[in-house]
Amino acid sequence: YAVEIWESLLSSQIPIYMEARWAVLGTNTLGSCGANNYYKNFEGAPLADTYYPGAIVEKITRKEISGKGNPDMSASFNSTIPWYFGTDGKAPAHQYDFVSTVLHEIAHGLGFTGFFEVNTSNLTASYGYNDDLPAVFDRFIEDFNGRRLTDPVVFANPSNELYKSLVSNQLYSGSPVAYAWGFENRPRLYAPYTYKEGSSIYHLNDQSYPYGTNNALMTPSAGKGEVIHSPGPLTSGILADLGWKHLY
Repeated sequence: YAVEIWESLLSSQIPIYMEARWAVLGTNTLGSCGANNYYKNFEGAPLADTYYPGAIVEKITRKEISGKGNPDMSASFNSTIPWYFGTDGKAPAHQYDFVSTVLHEIAHGLGFTGFFEVNTSNLTASYGYNDDLPAVFDRFIEDFNGRRLTDPVVFANPSNELYKSLVSNQLYSGSPVAYAWGFENRPRLYAPYTYKEGSSIYHLNDQSYPYGTNNALMTPSAGKGEVIHSPGPLTSGILADLGWKHLY
């Protein structure tokens, strides 16, 4: 059911293959998902020296690259969580809505993630995929003043300046489409003063987009009984700029 929701929003001539499995994850972890392969400087790449998830690359090139036997993304869902498996949007207060979680994790697999890392021991941050080049999501991340974090003229990689930006609580996506669809407000990313592995940077800010608002799907946490069956305009706009472009 969650897959069908994304199918109604995305357009690609190439099938997107996803692997999903149950796993025993951390007590407070509902699930995880990520792209299995990244590619740079392919034919038709919108940005040079930038890594794109395989599903986006196949959409742009209109070619099957990874092959049917190799999933474009892999997801794990916590088998110990009290899940609500209904699709009617009526999750009870003592269960987590599975559809909402799957929608959230698929968004990560579609590109709502990147390569920024933080070293809390020496207070530095860096980005790169073996060769110091960022993911396409990273290309749009900017600070309060609109400075792109992957601009080497402004931020050295690695550096303490990058670290301070990533824990500034003032981090944004400079996605033009999301800006337009968000009534000319930049999507605010989750960048708490204490860096949280697996949550910081690659989620929307939960204070700006609390549960009950239309952009709450990609905030870093979900509560029991919370149901969100739409990515919302900001997440859709960000994904459009990552290379999906045509989201209905």
